[in-house]
Amino acid sequence: MDEGSRRAIVGIRRRGFVIGTVGLIAGLVLLVVARAEDLKRWFMSQWDTPHGVTGWLFGAFMAAGMDELYRPTAEYARLTRDDELLDVACGGGGFLNRYARDLGHVAGIDRSDIQLKLAHRLLGERLRAGTAELVKGDASALPWDDNRFGVVTCVLGLEFFTHAGAALAEMWRVLRPGGRLVATFGINEDNEECVRECDWFGFDHLPEDEVRKMVEDAGFAALEVTYPTSLNYHARFIQAIKP
Repeated sequence: MDEGSRRAIVGIRRRGFVIGTVGLIAGLVLLVVARAEDLKRWFMSQWDTPHGVTGWLFGAFMAAGMDELYRPTAEYARLTRDDELLDVACGGGGFLNRYARDLGHVAGIDRSDIQLKLAHRLLGERLRAGTAELVKGDASALPWDDNRFGVVTCVLGLEFFTHAGAALAEMWRVLRPGGRLVATFGINEDNEECVRECDWFGFDHLPEDEVRKMVEDAGFAALEVTYPTSLNYHARFIQAIKP
């Protein structure tokens, strides 16, 4: 084989390699795009209710990143030793453990077995002492009597509930007259980056006027809506009173 033929063969092989590589990359990109919706659905399902083997990792991840939302929640709730607190969508028990240690009695409810197991580890001593209770259940059917609690908190829960209005009505029911609700419910829609991220994941975020109406329709009064500026996650906080 002469030199010209060898060069022609090498050229063909190189072009074949380049074409094959480009085709492989293009195929991988198309695969990622095609699976993106599945990935987003999986991510949101884990954020909603951690489950399965990866749910343990997701639960730990959530617990590590929630404190920036727990701090303003505790500030707005103005907890005292005499308060009896219910934390709806309590997750791994981080809020009850860090910010409600001095309260006489606390309760938490969540629908994730994994989150509740994590919460049992954190609150084990209080559970044994009878000063805390953890329940698996649905926020739209709270298993407590009317007028049971002085404060109800809910961090990153209402955003995921299928029937947020029913959950708010249940929170109103278990609060005593004069009781306080502090919860996150949506995002700061003036923050375009946060809105884009939520839209990409398919994370529903109701406008403020709809949230106000839903909270008031549940029976709450003295509603305040705030947007803490110090948070990486641009959450909308609601504070309200049961008349």
